Amino acid sequence: MRTLALAATALISGCAVDLDEVNLATTEQFASPQPCDDFGCGTNSPHFDQYGFYRIPKDGTPNADGYAIYGGLMVKSGAVYQLHVDNGRITGTNPNANPPLLQSTGLIGARMYITVNGVFSYYLKIAGVSRMQSWAKKNGVPFTVDTYELAWSLNNENFINLCTVTDVQDPMGMISSHTLLFEGDDIDSVTKTVAPQVNNNIINFGCAGSILAKLHLMGHTEVAERAGFVTTTAERTTMLKMLSADYCGDGTPYTIGGQPLNYSDDHDWMNFGPPSELEAKWTENGASCLNT
Repeated sequence: MRTLALAATALISGCAVDLDEVNLATTEQFASPQPCDDFGCGTNSPHFDQYGFYRIPKDGTPNADGYAIYGGLMVKSGAVYQLHVDNGRITGTNPNANPPLLQSTGLIGARMYITVNGVFSYYLKIAGVSRMQSWAKKNGVPFTVDTYELAWSLNNENFINLCTVTDVQDPMGMISSHTLLFEGDDIDSVTKTVAPQVNNNIINFGCAGSILAKLHLMGHTEVAERAGFVTTTAERTTMLKMLSADYCGDGTPYTIGGQPLNYSDDHDWMNFGPPSELEAKWTENGASCLNT
């Protein structure tokens, strides 16, 4: 059975968060994010993403909450492109367009149309593209992660960043205004579990500082596995439980954003910093051994 060891530098307070409360159809909620405290890997996060915007099919079909990328398409300079997300990288293809392939910084300015229950709701624009290295290192070598500045608008003019923007920046961290994407993992935000079946049609969006971003940067995703960071479903769920402080294994997060942590895993991809008192060992069922 996979375990993760956790040493906390401060007591973790109980803070039950109902991830289902966030509703993209409510514009006021969407435009009023809660501030994040930190963006380094040495913290945990009760939130899966910035606004509940995650787990979106890339083929244009709606997710369980009715959200869809219209047609699985994006538009730039009047040309319509088929959206692709492969190995965490966005591309767009249209053999009749100039250029026929959108990739890397060529994606900047491209827009997607987001529908809710079949009704157009807002525009989602790629406003920036960057690249970073994973926090996980196998034999000292990380894998490369592309990140994107995504912004939404109701009128295609006044765009608001999808993520909370902060001046706090960790040397190991993502740009605070950026989101990373990864496909393949079907993640349940309520139970904090990863499904055993790979689903490459699902795009996971993880804002900087969120659980999803950290899960990927720590090498516990299907995309990371393709880069040589092999993990089981149980191992991915274990990391998910630890990052969200789901001690009881029922999906309830007992933490606040930015709580300093010191942790290690048995792959030796992430190692302890300076010695601290061991607080917990983790499995896919939550904390298996807790020292308070």
